[in-house]
Amino acid sequence: MASLVSRRNIKVNLPEFVIRALEHRVAEANSIEVPGEDAALNDIVEWYLVGAISVRDVAVLDQQMPGFANAVTKWLTETDFEF
Repeated sequence: MASLVSRRNIKVNLPEFVIRALEHRVAEANSIEVPGEDAALNDIVEWYLVGAISVRDVAVLDQQMPGFANAVTKWLTETDFEF
């Protein structure tokens, strides 16, 4: 089994309106000119998905998958996204 901090690609099939909304968020994020910090579609999807994990979820999932809370903490400390 892969480490909880490793990354892997998945294929997701989404309705066009969702894709367009995500692309709009990418454009919004990139409208603020910060050299070298352009957001990609993958970044926006990742931020939305991580944002859906509650503190309670982290506690429950850490019981089922030891190290889950540490993986979330590592992600939060390494990302520059502000919730």
